[in-house]
Amino acid sequence: PDMWGIGSHTAAKLNGLGIYSIKELAHADVNKLKKKFGVMGEQLYYHAWGIDYSDLEKKYLPRSDNKGYGNSQVLMRDYTELVDLKTVLGEIADQVATRLRKNHVVAEVVSIFIGMADTDKQGRSHFSAQMHVEPTDSTKSINNAVQYLLETKWDGSAVRNVGVRCNRISEKRATRFSLFEDPDTTLDREKLEHTIDIIRKKYGYKALVRASSKTKGGTAIERANLVGGHQA
Repeated sequence: PDMWGIGSHTAAKLNGLGIYSIKELAHADVNKLKKKFGVMGEQLYYHAWGIDYSDLEKKYLPRSDNKGYGNSQVLMRDYTELVDLKTVLGEIADQVATRLRKNHVVAEVVSIFIGMADTDKQGRSHFSAQMHVEPTDSTKSINNAVQYLLETKWDGSAVRNVGVRCNRISEKRATRFSLFEDPDTTLDREKLEHTIDIIRKKYGYKALVRASSKTKGGTAIERANLVGGHQA
């Protein structure tokens, strides 16, 4: 129980070092942890003390370059179903994440923009919402944040304009490991996203699309056709 939040593989390796609790982790030899886990060893150590290691290592881009990355689109019809909005926002999140990876940067703030077909139940013509995330360029992480914001902030009113934006940009200096995901899973996901980026760059966006993009909520394939198959 004391090791809550740490993946089973990582916990097993810690157990191999005689570490079975957060208290033991906090009093472990940080050099031994670094030797065993690499940079993640320091992350584990500082986390045990309640310190966000990412704040110690990140290097922010100058304010003039910290512009953020975002995509938006006007929908060709009213979107009134959650599943359709999840699909189109997921496509946009994918495109934004691809741009982050292309520019070798990560983001710490994810936001969505929702423009109404009319006014919503609160009398708004649009709204935006944002949340803080661990520094990331991962399609999965960004999309998870987007879906959460949509599910918690949208009131069901018809939508005609959507957007996703990532801000608080910093250089990507190394793979960032999470205490909530095993390192092997993180590395496998990063390799997969990198492979997808390469294939799309060579053969066009339509070479690899999500199954949801072929549903009525998807727009990425149609828009790719309009620009010769290339996006992001």
